[in-house]
Amino acid sequence: MRCLRPLAVLSIALMSLADCAMASGTPLVGAHAVQIWSAASGKRELSLDENAAIFDVAFSLDGSKLATAGQTGISLWDLASGRKVWQEDDGAVLVVFAPDGKWIAEADFSGKFRLREVATGVLLHIFGYVAARTTV
Repeated sequence: MRCLRPLAVLSIALMSLADCAMASGTPLVGAHAVQIWSAASGKRELSLDENAAIFDVAFSLDGSKLATAGQTGISLWDLASGRKVWQEDDGAVLVVFAPDGKWIAEADFSGKFRLREVATGVLLHIFGYVAARTTV
């Protein structure tokens, strides 16, 4: 008997409330671009090339920036120019902008959360759990 495994395709999409744009990306190997789509026309407006799989995206509240979290870290993109503003190489699976747009919070696989300054990417704080230490 032949057994077929279904191919699971996971993609992420998020809508910017500022200008009705959508971003989509995928954690699949070989598909590393984040696409920016116009929600009004359905047309692709921009493609942002990343170097690794993407796990999460977040728009700034004003819609001018996009943060991506992926296998190789977190990146901040300027959507007007399509250029990467900065990238930090700590792997991340989740990313979110603070409501005032000054900070980005990110989470990694180990359960740690990091807080970064949006303007520079400078790491401000690391939060996480401390494993209980046992002795034998």
